[in-house]
Amino acid sequence: MDRQRVDYDEYTGDDLDCRLAGAVISGGVGIRKSGPDIYQILLDSAIFAPEDLIFSDDRGKKVSAARAPGIETSAFDPASGYAPVLTALEAAGK
Repeated sequence: MDRQRVDYDEYTGDDLDCRLAGAVISGGVGIRKSGPDIYQILLDSAIFAPEDLIFSDDRGKKVSAARAPGIETSAFDPASGYAPVLTALEAAGK
């Protein structure tokens, strides 16, 4: 399996991109969420501890799967955009 880090440049807006050091986009690494491999790629590529990372998705199963290895999570609501995710980051002091 070819594991690679995908720089965070696919999504912009809501001021989210300037808060992230990087991201792993499932389509960019060719692995579907919610299997554990996608979250392991994130953990392997991160310079931060799992609890200092954040995962956001609009599907509860995927959010739960990311939470399993200790990654901070925030549910994403497409209608609300990333504003609640930013609020979660601020509440967590990130």
